[in-house]
Amino acid sequence: MILDRVVAGQLPAEAGVGRRNGWSSEEWLAYLRWAAEAARVRGVEPDAVEMAVRPDR
Repeated sequence: MILDRVVAGQLPAEAGVGRRNGWSSEEWLAYLRWAAEAARVRGVEPDAVEMAVRPDR
């Protein structure tokens, strides 16, 4: 899972990422936890959640 400006700009507040760049390890871990939980709820892999927040997909 990659946290970049594109993904960060599309994430909801509950993902735990408060900036568009220069993320702390805590923010990245919060993002991973959010993606894992969102994937579990939807019955998909976490990377599918990541791809769904990208505006070009």
